[in-house]
Amino acid sequence: MKALRMKKTFSLLTVALFALCLISVTVSQAEDSVMVVKGAVISVDPNSGRVAVVDDAGKTVMLKAGPENDLKSLQKGDKVTVEYDKKSVIQSISVQN
Repeated sequence: MKALRMKKTFSLLTVALFALCLISVTVSQAEDSVMVVKGAVISVDPNSGRVAVVDDAGKTVMLKAGPENDLKSLQKGDKVTVEYDKKSVIQSISVQN
């Protein structure tokens, strides 16, 4: 009887640890998620790497260019699609024609 209780306790602990690991992986993946904004550039400063984009709903998103992003060709009024991370760092930016 005592051995059965030990097996049951061990099984419950194993399931609980597995669930915690699964939750940890899910949270970690959510932190790496990429957001997208489509809208118009309202300001751009290539020297500081800052870009402000307003979407169709009127929401303004302030973004920082990553080291691989060149903002020199970007101008106020350009229609863009920007992918960025949770820290508002631009992952990719494309100008729409």
